[in-house]
Amino acid sequence: MATLLTVPMPTAGPRCGSCSHPPSSVHDQERNTFVVKSTGLYPCVGVESGQVPAVGLAGAVLLTEAIRVTGLGDGLSQALAAWRRPSAVHEPGKVLSDLAVCVALRGRCLSDLAVLRCEDEVFGPVASDPTVCRLIKALARDAERRLTTVWGEPPRWNEDGASWVGRVIRPRIDADPRVVEATAQQQAAAKAVRKALEPDDLPRLRMYARIFGTDAVAKNQAAHLDARPHRNVEDATRTANRAHAEIEALRALTPTEALRRIKQSRAIKQTQRDATDRAVEERHRQLQSSRALSQDRGPRYGGPSLDR
Repeated sequence: MATLLTVPMPTAGPRCGSCSHPPSSVHDQERNTFVVKSTGLYPCVGVESGQVPAVGLAGAVLLTEAIRVTGLGDGLSQALAAWRRPSAVHEPGKVLSDLAVCVALRGRCLSDLAVLRCEDEVFGPVASDPTVCRLIKALARDAERRLTTVWGEPPRWNEDGASWVGRVIRPRIDADPRVVEATAQQQAAAKAVRKALEPDDLPRLRMYARIFGTDAVAKNQAAHLDARPHRNVEDATRTANRAHAEIEALRALTPTEALRRIKQSRAIKQTQRDATDRAVEERHRQLQSSRALSQDRGPRYGGPSLDR
């Protein structure tokens, strides 16, 4: 059933943004008509005509429509049906929805629900403050009873949720046989993955022991494990190829030119070795300087004394 709410327009005030008539014209005598349908927890308000809002908190219609469209109101009503008394006038789901809307409208205390009661065309019947208090207390008592039944004890008055979970719930979860079994399976799977990914050194050591002898491999296992035969073979092959190329180049030269080329090659290699040696010495000197600075932490003497 639809109810028509007719609210007269104000006779004074600034012009409306959507109207070009001055406030004193006959146009100000028009009336706004709202259609209100009682469906769900909140009325379904529809605007038919008008220039200014005739109902306060009209923006809250977005909240009530969101509750209706998302099914939050029906879900709360079904979930809280057990807490509704046979003679109750207000549904628990409607009471909690009103509290949420009040908080969204910057309500700070329970008495702010009076703002919603003044707009029953938008929010419908709103429970009184004592009714809301009784419902909240009943829900709190039942929540405490259920927590005690399931987990042994509810949170303490000065304890937050995370601390209560770590103190009461976490030990019981960790001791659950299903959790213990799942943890063991996870650890076994992780161990199998690591074993599959990490190389096994024992076969390599056995192979080196057959080639070089057990004593030699046992004395220096790290050197044999760090050895890379394939890389060594590749390096040796490249060195041999360069040597063959150098020999062929020398054969194509006269003895004098070949001697000059050999001297130049030796000079280049010597220069490279000298540069490497200098770099090593510089690095060694830097390390010694840093060690000396780190060890020298005592006070320095030779300056003016304190009595001066």
